[in-house]
Amino acid sequence: MRSPILLFILLYMKSIKSIDYGMVLLTSLMPTYGSGDYFNVRTIARSYKLPAPFLEKLAQRFKRAGILESRRGIGGGYCLVKNPNSISIETVISVLDNKYQYCPINHHLVTKSLSK
Repeated sequence: MRSPILLFILLYMKSIKSIDYGMVLLTSLMPTYGSGDYFNVRTIARSYKLPAPFLEKLAQRFKRAGILESRRGIGGGYCLVKNPNSISIETVISVLDNKYQYCPINHHLVTKSLSK
């Protein structure tokens, strides 16, 4: 049986991984903003040696949040539809994992229950 502390650490690390991978995804898609080009998530995953299914799930979350747009078929993939200058780390965290928020004072993630 796993201890509660170990479970917390594992959940926290998964959250950090989501945010890191999400930032990689968004920075990789920055050239698509306003260009009409679409990038395949599997290509991005291969370039950075990241798990493609996990990156695809993150892309779908960003799409639901109105940050990305997708197109199917040949030449399809995802493109950035929100201005990259208007996407903050707080936005990324809230889209990918709403249990945490960014603390600009010490540049750490804190749980929402602790920050109130």
